[in-house]
Amino acid sequence: MVATQVLRSAYGESAYGESAPSGALRLVVSRSAAQRGPVYRRRRAVALAGLILLLAGLWFALQAAVSGAGGAPLTTAGAATGSPAVAKVWVVRPDDTLWTIALESGARGDIRPVVDRLVAETGGRPLQVGERIQLP
Repeated sequence: MVATQVLRSAYGESAYGESAPSGALRLVVSRSAAQRGPVYRRRRAVALAGLILLLAGLWFALQAAVSGAGGAPLTTAGAATGSPAVAKVWVVRPDDTLWTIALESGARGDIRPVVDRLVAETGGRPLQVGERIQLP
C-alpha cells in the first residue's frame, strides 16, 4: 500500500494505471525511526566528542596560562654569559625625599616597597645633598 501511494502522480493515477480517489492525499514517505536512529546517535556522539575535546583544550590552555610559562625557571644554572647589570645611582638634590626619589626612579605601581628598600639602603638616617643612593 505504501508503494502505490508513493507512486501516485500529481494527476491522481499511479504508475500502474490505477486511478486514485479525488480527495486522496499524497503520502510523503520519510525514514522510519529504526532507520533514523543510528544516524541520529552517530551525529550526537560526534557532537559530544567535539564538545569534550573543546572543553579539554580550553582546560589545558587555562592551566598553562595560570601556571606561567611551563613552571620552569627562565634563567639557566651556571655561569652568567651576559654583562653585569648596571646599578642605578641617585644623587640627592635639595628637597629630595625618599618618596620623591621612589616616584622619579621609574617604579611602576605601588611605590611603598621601593621606599622601604630605600630606607634600608640609607639606614634610616636623613638624606644629605650630594649623597649617592643605590636604587633598587
